[in-house]
Formats: sequence, structure tokens, C-alpha cells
Amino acid sequence: MELALEAHGVTAEFLAKQLADELQAKETKIVKVDGNVDGRTKRGVTVLSKIVRGKIVVATVLAIDMRSWNTQQKARMDAHKLCGHYPAERLDVTMNEHEKALEDLE
Repeated sequence: MELALEAHGVTAEFLAKQLADELQAKETKIVKVDGNVDGRTKRGVTVLSKIVRGKIVVATVLAIDMRSWNTQQKARMDAHKLCGHYPAERLDVTMNEHEKALEDLE
């Protein structure tokens, strides 16, 4: 399997680079807030549009760049597994389950 992966460019170095990128993953959330938000927003926040009724801004749509916590957490778990920080996973199979599996194959 390792040779097949390497033949398609999936090497240990490639996987390490991907993992490093995933540990820094970001995502953009789109949110609507009531009222007017001026153009002087914090870094990582962009005003996309304003909803106006008459001459009053009733809502503002923002794009907020933030950490992708879910992606980063999964990447951390992968890194710990690759480094052997978790105990080995064991699968206990009883003889009855093994025999039933063989019968199902027939």
C-alpha cells in the first residue's frame, strides 16, 4: 500500500506538510448582526453588505476569519496517533464471531 501511495505522490513528507497546514486551518463564517458596523473593524473581519430600510442601516453582514477548531482538533489527534501517543487499539474477537464471519463469507 505504501508503494501505491508514493506512486501517486502521497509520501511521508507530503502527509507531514498536509498535517502542518491542517494544524493552522482557518475558516470564514458569515454572520448578520443588527445595526450598523462601520468599516473600521478588527483584523479578520470584513463588512460584506449592509441592509438598509429608508436611510437607516438595520443590519450588517460580516465575514469573520477564524480558526477551524474542528479541523485543527482532528489534525492534532492524527499527529498524536502517528507519534504513538495513544495506546494501540485492540480488537477482541471471540471464536463464535470468527466462525460466523467465515460462514457469512461462504
